[in-house]
Amino acid sequence: MKNKELLFAVLLPLGLFAFYQIFLAARIYEAQGCFVVKQSGEELGGVGLGLGLLGGSPSSSREDAALAVEFIHSPNLLSTLQEQLDLRSHYQQYGADILRYFPDDASKEDFLERYRKMVQAKIDPENNVVVLTVHAYEPKVAQDLAAAITREGEAFINRISEEMAREQVAFVEVEVNFAESRLKEVRQQLLEFQDAQRVLDPEHVSEAAAGLIVGLEEKLVQARAEQIRLRRFMKEDAPEV
Repeated sequence: MKNKELLFAVLLPLGLFAFYQIFLAARIYEAQGCFVVKQSGEELGGVGLGLGLLGGSPSSSREDAALAVEFIHSPNLLSTLQEQLDLRSHYQQYGADILRYFPDDASKEDFLERYRKMVQAKIDPENNVVVLTVHAYEPKVAQDLAAAITREGEAFINRISEEMAREQVAFVEVEVNFAESRLKEVRQQLLEFQDAQRVLDPEHVSEAAAGLIVGLEEKLVQARAEQIRLRRFMKEDAPEV
């Protein structure tokens, strides 16, 4: 009797599972895509060299890759994809698969949750490649969706990298102009001091003092630029900021 009960307990779930997979389960197709996230300094050539003064590029490739993953799962991208591919209608094509039921009047939150189940994105830590995996009920939709997400993700990363680079360049220009103005004032004060103290070798003293001032001003620019960069993805009360 116990053997029959055990057999029944094993065979019944297996039979139900097989019936579901054969007759009810909607067919799921998978498509993959990926794109490499590079540091913006690598793309900007001469601008990147100028930003080397700050000890780094406007944003790291790992930070940009993390932003890309967040963007892929964001409501904003889903809205864009809905306009392009009408994903709502596609997710309603579950057939007789009640486990994947998606109602016509599903809320925006439910729509976003279903999208995030069907679309996964992760970062390859070795080379900062964003690997995208898309599931859909039709092979063409899976391919089109993967291509659209990859295209929009690349455009998003390019936009934020360019914006951050422009802001960094503008910041450096302001700081350099300020440093040059300050340097002129200090040199004038130094000359007046040398005249008052009758320094025998004013050129040597002036060069040494000017070099010290430039070094200090350069460190100040680096610190301010790093603070601006950290504030982009950290809170104001973070220890690093």
